[in-house]
Amino acid sequence: MEAAIECALAHKREYDAINHLVTDTRLKRVIRKAPSTSGLTLLNCLLADDLTEYRLPIETLCALDENLRELSRAEAIKQPTKLAIKLLNMDQFLNTLSELALSRKLIEQGYTVRLEEKFFNSKDVDIFATKSGEKKFIEVTNLASKPLPLSVRSGELSEVSYKDLVVEKIVNKYQKKFEVEYEKGWLGHSWVALDVSKNHDQDIKTFFQSFCRDTWIDELAMHVGRACPNLTGVVVYRTRPNETHARIYGWRQINGIQANPELEMGSENSVT
Repeated sequence: MEAAIECALAHKREYDAINHLVTDTRLKRVIRKAPSTSGLTLLNCLLADDLTEYRLPIETLCALDENLRELSRAEAIKQPTKLAIKLLNMDQFLNTLSELALSRKLIEQGYTVRLEEKFFNSKDVDIFATKSGEKKFIEVTNLASKPLPLSVRSGELSEVSYKDLVVEKIVNKYQKKFEVEYEKGWLGHSWVALDVSKNHDQDIKTFFQSFCRDTWIDELAMHVGRACPNLTGVVVYRTRPNETHARIYGWRQINGIQANPELEMGSENSVT
């Protein structure tokens, strides 16, 4: 166990921002509590000689360190202890990487960002982003951790089963985080960010190309709008260690099925 502790600490110190966020004491405590955890966490990344066993590129830790550095510089991290715990938690690690990557992209696009922002009845949201007086309360979810249906690979996104999958993810996140708050009088602008990164590259490319069709966006707005009448819009994105491509779709009248591509961040056409 002591050898594992020294190995993890030595690797952690190679990454300034990670080292600053995750204290030696916390890392030692995690190792002593669960030294044989097989799930993917920051700890196991620090202990691994080769991240390919987790199907992660070796640049993952470098990208995490860069994102933490930029977010710290932008004063976006308001609860560093909570963030460190999430990175060391098997159930939250990958989702947290996703949130950090999107947050950095928003900052690059001129937004002021804060993570884990309290917004109503002491409830917090993954990302709070402001720009030109507009406030976005963003909750992040992942589309899938398995290949998309074959209909996507063939370029056809018209099958109800596939659209149901996308709608279900957005609706579930909205209902879990925002629905009760609206019923209690909250009037903020809620957004759901859909990360498609866990899918195969070809599926992702096809998804972005098809998702951007006006007819499909209109249909998505109709289905989501029925269950999420107060949802302001959806962020769709893919992140890799060195880049994040995303599009933000807001609806002027989500119940009126009118889609409005509000802002492009990156280019879906460059997804390879």
